[in-house]
This record gives sequence, C-alpha cells and structure tokens, in this order.
Amino acid sequence: MSHTVYLEFGLESHALVILFGAMQVYVPLPKAEGPAIIGYLDPITGKESFTEIERLNMAPVPQSLTEAEIQIHLSYIMRMLSLEAIERGAKRAPDLSLLSV
Repeated sequence: MSHTVYLEFGLESHALVILFGAMQVYVPLPKAEGPAIIGYLDPITGKESFTEIERLNMAPVPQSLTEAEIQIHLSYIMRMLSLEAIERGAKRAPDLSLLSV
C-alpha cells in the first residue's frame, strides 16, 4: 500500500498526507518559503520519489468538526478501506462499523 504527501510552503504552510490511499491527515507547518512538493512511496519497489509541482493553494482545514461531519468522514474512510481491500484481492469486504464518535 502506498503513501502520498503534498507539501505547500508559504505564509500558511501545510501538508496533506494520504495513508493507504484512504486516510487523509492534514498537518499545519510553520511559515516557510519554497516550492510545492509531492512525495510518493511505491508499494511494489519501496522506492520514494519527490517532485516539485505547481502550488494547489490549498485552504487550511477547519479547526473543528461537528459530530455529523466526523461521522461522514469516518464512514468515507471505512468505505475506501473496504474498496481497497476488494481491489487487492479480498474475497469479501471487511466488516467495518463505527460504534461511536
């Protein structure tokens, strides 16, 4: 399973890390100058690559989410993990459920 990271530098520097193609983690970073960078871990070779790209001008994420927004996000993550399991050869989707937030 691969990991991807997008780093954007400026007055509001931040990164977005995507783990296993499903879980997204937002990381605020200190103010810094530099290009936008995308990094990728190839799951087959284990090789990492980093490339400068055009800035996406990503907006910062909200500092808080409502319970309903959290439930929607966690449901999305579970759905993506299930789809990835099937795509990678699972005979059936994993039995994932959200008991509480």
